[in-house]
Amino acid sequence: MKMLTFTSRIVAIGLILVGLVLVVNITNAQDDEFTPAMLVQGEITYNSFSEEVNAHLYAFNGRANDYVTISMIQPDRSTLDPYLVLLGGDGAVIASDDDSGPRLFSALIQNVMLPTDGTYFVLATTKLGERFDFEGVADNTRETVTDFDYEILLEGTWVDSEELDYTSQSLGNSSPITATVSKEIPVVYAHFTARGGDRVTITTENAGKAMDTFLYLFDAEGNRIAVNDDGEGIGYFSQISNFTLPDNGFYVVIATSYGFNTAYQARGDWDGAGTFRLTIR
Repeated sequence: MKMLTFTSRIVAIGLILVGLVLVVNITNAQDDEFTPAMLVQGEITYNSFSEEVNAHLYAFNGRANDYVTISMIQPDRSTLDPYLVLLGGDGAVIASDDDSGPRLFSALIQNVMLPTDGTYFVLATTKLGERFDFEGVADNTRETVTDFDYEILLEGTWVDSEELDYTSQSLGNSSPITATVSKEIPVVYAHFTARGGDRVTITTENAGKAMDTFLYLFDAEGNRIAVNDDGEGIGYFSQISNFTLPDNGFYVVIATSYGFNTAYQARGDWDGAGTFRLTIR
């Protein structure tokens, strides 16, 4: 994998293709950077989901052996069920939580030691939002979330830097990725740059073993704008199909397997481990 250090702008190579293709169009520096909200130790971040977005990716830079606590709390009497996943910049899952917070159904990752210096990501969503968008949540629960607000707080570590250092691969029409996920590294990060209005299809494909995969698509600010668990007609592999990108700029893909959020808790081998191909067109 290629290590990307965002101390300077990524220089994108334009792909000039014909037919159903992804056309790259860089217009300014912000277009080709990943700029999720940075969590600052001791400062509460207030945010809200929307009908289109029920997961956010945050970032912070931490130090090895620091113990972190991260809370995600919904308003009193809210029907939101917060869920947190702490991810390493290499794709490791450090911790996750559903209902350990101080308010009923709120989430709390408490006193977890960071293994290395570097960038960490926090996936803030809901328990069912781990797999579905809000439409999918409603289909599965017959309930509708009525209050999308929440607050998130980081304590225990912080490095005064917004430079992200994480492992990712460039994804393009002519450069599919062979992705391997394991108990130790269950998440693969990929990225691409495109124009608003482009329609993309992102797929996990069989590379020799049937797998149950997930796909997440985030915009440059860390909003999850698409998610898929089981793609139509491809078994348990995943496909974000014919999705219209909202803006010019940088996009991040998370590709993983079912149960990635608790892989670190598995005793012995993790049954989600394996290799698949990740493609975009």
